[in-house]
This record gives sequence, structure tokens and C-alpha cells, in this order.
Amino acid sequence: MTTLPSTMYAVVQTQDGYSETATGPTINDAADWLATAEMQVPVPGPGEVLIKLRAASVNPSDIHFIKGEYGQPRVQGTAAGFEGCGDVVATGAGAEALQGQRVAFVAAQAGAWAEYITTPAMMCIPLRPDISDEDGSAQIVNPMTAMAMIDIARNAGDAFIVSAATSQLGKLMCSLGRDLGLKPIALVRRDNAIALLKDLGAHEVLVTSDPEMRRNWSRLATP
Repeated sequence: MTTLPSTMYAVVQTQDGYSETATGPTINDAADWLATAEMQVPVPGPGEVLIKLRAASVNPSDIHFIKGEYGQPRVQGTAAGFEGCGDVVATGAGAEALQGQRVAFVAAQAGAWAEYITTPAMMCIPLRPDISDEDGSAQIVNPMTAMAMIDIARNAGDAFIVSAATSQLGKLMCSLGRDLGLKPIALVRRDNAIALLKDLGAHEVLVTSDPEMRRNWSRLATP
């Protein structure tokens, strides 16, 4: 049986609630919003697991959240981060089946940027051995978002537009759209992304900095 430490380190939020302004998913200095802290290792309750972190992702939604620009309020002193990958090292009643498994997870009560995280077992996905920790740590937020957006798009026609197409979400939408028989139209700022996005599944790639952008757009819009 693994002996767990009593304390751990985490990256915690230094502010509460919502921000009065919104400036987008960028930060110049993480110290404006976050700090490191030593805190108690949490104990999993019924239906929960305790995960020892391997890797955590940083998505635009994470940045919005720590800046108070997301759809739920910050809580000062709690760990930040929405998702990650790690090993289940302890379980509460009803979650024993995940003991010892490597999982992708979404953090519920506390954030993923900590050495240990508790979350409901139903918010975990066991990972195959061939999936890396890096990919496992980004297994849920962006893929689920891409699936939801593609589902909306496929009910409206056979083509859809993806802005910021070189983002992880944009690339996922291009591939998923192609696999479902749709025609993703990708918007990018630089032409060095054209080949990559076409390989991933984009039907067309338009470069917004291209002087011919309007002409190219008109070509696609003409039946």
C-alpha cells in the first residue's frame, strides 16, 4: 500500500470572484494571478478518487478562469487548472475500480495544478498505455468542446468556418469535421500553416493577412 504524504504543493489562485474587466486569454506575469502554496493532501469522499498528478494542461479557458473572466467564480487559495493526467492512488467508497489506473481527469472541487487532486470517478477516463501523459492531460476539455461544436455545425450544413485554426481546438475541429464528411474552412494569420491544416482535414485554408483574402472568400461563397 502506497504511503501518501500529508502535505503537497499547488499553484493557487490569489483572487476571488469575477473580474470587472475582460482582456482575453493572455497573461504577462502569472504572479499577478497565482502563487505557490503548501496545503493538505485532500481525502477522497464517496465516489471520488485521489490522483497523483503526472501532467496538467493550460488551456485558454484556464487563463480566462484565473483572471476572473470565466463562467464560474474564482476561490482564493484553491488550486487552479481544469484538467490533467495522473495515477489514482486512493479511492472513496464506490470508486475502487479505478485504483492504480492512469487516468485523464477534469478537476471538480479543486484545480489540476497540484501534486494531488480529488475528483469524482465519473470525471475520469482510463488511458491506454500508448497515450502519452501529454496527450492524456488534454484529453477532455478541447476534444469535448470540438465534438459539441461540430455537432452544431453538422446540423446547419456541410461546411463550417474555424477561426484561430492552428489552436488545439481548431485542429481537432478540422480533423473531426473531415472524418464526419464535412468541409472545414480554416482561417489563419500566416501561410506556413496551410499544409499542416490541410493534412489534418481542412477543406480550405484562408490566410487573413493575404491581400487576396476577400477574393478568395468570395470564391468559396459563390455557388
